[in-house]
Amino acid sequence: MIRRRPQTAGSLAFIDVMACGLGAVLLLFVLLDFSPQPEIAPRDTVTDITDNSKFDMLTAENKSLELSLRDLSAEASELRAEIAANIISSIETKSKIPNVPLPIETPPAANVQAYNGDLLGLQIKGSRILILLDTSASMSEERLIDVLVGVADESGNLRSNGPKWARAKRIAEWIISNGPDSSEYVLATYSDTTQLATGNWLPKAEILSELDIALAKIVPDGSTNLEAALEFTIQNLNGFDSVFVITDGLPTKANGRTRLLNTTSCGVGIPGRSNNVTGECRVALFNSSIKVFESLSSVVNIVLLPLEGDPLAAQLYWSWAASKRGRLFSPEVNWP
Repeated sequence: MIRRRPQTAGSLAFIDVMACGLGAVLLLFVLLDFSPQPEIAPRDTVTDITDNSKFDMLTAENKSLELSLRDLSAEASELRAEIAANIISSIETKSKIPNVPLPIETPPAANVQAYNGDLLGLQIKGSRILILLDTSASMSEERLIDVLVGVADESGNLRSNGPKWARAKRIAEWIISNGPDSSEYVLATYSDTTQLATGNWLPKAEILSELDIALAKIVPDGSTNLEAALEFTIQNLNGFDSVFVITDGLPTKANGRTRLLNTTSCGVGIPGRSNNVTGECRVALFNSSIKVFESLSSVVNIVLLPLEGDPLAAQLYWSWAASKRGRLFSPEVNWP
């Protein structure tokens, strides 16, 4: 006979199973994050973080200015209307005044050519009168841009027909025409070099007869070497007691370079430096040039024509003329 095992009651109750299941559910809640996840923006989306406060402020100011401009335009219209009314009223008032003819004095015809040197302040005196005429490129025109255009013209027609050059030639002729008949004259021209335009010490009538032909051959060109001009007159001319310099500015070139080495901004003729001629350089060139005439007793007069960009020329030439008992004359546009 088979022996059966005795049945024993189970040790795991139903309530325990339920408790385990509940614990597992609670554990899931603890481990898992059920909060909503943020949406990830697409990579091609750009977020605008521009600060528009300044733009808004400028927009408001612009609107305010537009309103102000509108008010000013209205005021201007009112003022124009008032001015027009005053003009009409003035015309109507004048029309009521009887037309009484007034005596008219006819002024004498102005003849500038008849003015002598004493009336203009230039005393054309001396037994031997030297005229130094600047023939550099700047003597053709008053404006620098026109001078540069003339320099670019290789034919020289623009410079030889420049209005300032025509005026300079008339001034040279005027000085000789209004000088003493008993005096002797010589005309020397200078730019890079210096030369005699007429014969050496000619009577008034003879130099006037050949002056036009001599000046017609000259084309303004080159720089202004005043030092070379003054040295030329001392070496080649003698006995002159009156000098007239016709120019338009300070020199731009030196005869030598030893006296300019202490001028740092002047690179004229100095190796390794720029060839630009600054304002300080031109003053140094002028001061070194006039030393050539220091020992001479001749009277020096200056006729200074206008040129842009040379503000110190009048002051320095005036000082030189005053130290040599002469005068600086800057003529008006229509003279002579």
